[in-house]
Amino acid sequence: MKRLLIFLVLITSLVGCRTVKQIAPPQVFKDSIRIVERLVPIQLPADSSVLEALFECDSTNQVVMKALSEEKSKRVSTQIKFTPGKVAKLDYKSKTKPDTVYLPSKETIRYLEKPYRVEVPVVTNELNWWQKVLMWGGGIFILLLVLAIYNKIKTSI
Repeated sequence: MKRLLIFLVLITSLVGCRTVKQIAPPQVFKDSIRIVERLVPIQLPADSSVLEALFECDSTNQVVMKALSEEKSKRVSTQIKFTPGKVAKLDYKSKTKPDTVYLPSKETIRYLEKPYRVEVPVVTNELNWWQKVLMWGGGIFILLLVLAIYNKIKTSI
């Protein structure tokens, strides 16, 4: 009986031990910088042109242009041509550049390059199922041992 009890105590002490799991160190991440190239639309201001011409008839009944004034914005290019005669002709041509211009732009998105730690949750003092069984078995064994000692003392008195 004594050998059996020693054997059970040795087995339970060896089985109850377990190696400690290695916990990975916290990971360190760094943010980055990203450069994006894209076309940015730029709206050009409105454009217009105004033309004023003063025509008169001379003594031979031909139309003569006496005065010409023109106002225009920077993006308007014009051509004016006047041909005098009995049937006078005024040619006015204007050209404008497109309203929207797309210009390339490098957009830099900068994140802070500050390292930060990601904590790994660590569970301490967690018993696995076998350790719980051994704990309850040990508690019941101690209770039975106390009851046996109490009965020996009671019967010897």
